[in-house]
Amino acid sequence: MSEPGQTWDRLSRLFSGEEDVQGIPPAAADNILLAWPPILAWLRELYPAPQGRRALDFGCGAGHFTAKLRELGFDALGMDSSSAMMATARRLFPGLAFQSGDIEALQGRPPFDVVAAIMVLQFIPDLKATAQALDRVLKPGGLLAFAVFNPAFVQRLLEAGMLFKDFDSPTPPRRGIMELVEGVAVPVFIRSEEEYRALFARLGYTCALVARPPFTAEFLRRYPVPFPTDEPEFLILGFQK
Repeated sequence: MSEPGQTWDRLSRLFSGEEDVQGIPPAAADNILLAWPPILAWLRELYPAPQGRRALDFGCGAGHFTAKLRELGFDALGMDSSSAMMATARRLFPGLAFQSGDIEALQGRPPFDVVAAIMVLQFIPDLKATAQALDRVLKPGGLLAFAVFNPAFVQRLLEAGMLFKDFDSPTPPRRGIMELVEGVAVPVFIRSEEEYRALFARLGYTCALVARPPFTAEFLRRYPVPFPTDEPEFLILGFQK
């Protein structure tokens, strides 16, 4: 089986193409228009003047959320284990800071005020170890925000026979495969809101943000999708250390 970074190398072309007239890469439109807004609103509320504060975009992919954090005023660093994704990010955003590798490569750096992970944690099998590593690079009082698949969305698409397959159970779905491109199988690990809450509570975090943004008529008009949209795609969670 391929290493995670190598798997995402094969998918990087989905996120490296031309942007549409709104300046949005179509492959990332759901992230940008549905998953980002609750997280960005929360960060603006708690850090209305973020200049001088450090933010990590963990699993940054092509770097679009890293760029958004910088636009807000954070000193932002994007990190990803996919060398192809990192090459795309550096090409698209040459003025931003990016680092290849995993979270352990950040040990010894000054801690961050914000850690964001947009559609990353559901691809990590050992979430406890990753949560502990993220905790080590986040300041006391800092914010952790992430988007993952909403379990109800995965269940709905399994019923429709789309995107997801080979799951251990359809109700609730736990472990299986996501196939964005035919023949490129990405292992995916679906966890409930309660599981995420319990994990970070044990590390001393308080949950301060929960959102499941629905598909909007405007989004579907601009970006029609072939799958059912009656369940929100994303579960958004924010924690304070």
